[in-house]
Amino acid sequence: MILKRVLIAYCLFLTTLTSAQDTGKLSVQVDGFTSYKGYVEIAIYKNSKGFPSKNKFAYKRFRIQTSKLKEAAFTTQLPFGSYAIAIYQDANGNEKLDTNFFGIPKEKTGVSNNSNANSLPSFYEAKFKFSAKKTILVNLH
Repeated sequence: MILKRVLIAYCLFLTTLTSAQDTGKLSVQVDGFTSYKGYVEIAIYKNSKGFPSKNKFAYKRFRIQTSKLKEAAFTTQLPFGSYAIAIYQDANGNEKLDTNFFGIPKEKTGVSNNSNANSLPSFYEAKFKFSAKKTILVNLH
């Protein structure tokens, strides 16, 4: 009975140790602000569902005051894997990406890998492999 408890405790310890080793620190540096008003919406996706404009499908979402991103990159812990990041500046603070009649964003947007596509970039164009500490630069357009 004692041996069984020791084995269970050891297995739990190994699981915890393995989990800790399979994560890393992802930093996101955002560039291209014309003003530091409002907020920045950062969405990290694990798959293409909802990318890049439906943040409710994102793996992780963050809303940060733009003024707080002036001096430092945004940082979060993530499990290793493949991800894509979509960002927009909510300059007026209305908690949505404002678009014109044709659906073209009126606020600044950007994605990982800084895709320069004429239309919304796909998840696969913005996807990157995350397997260690990494910094991603996203340029807003």
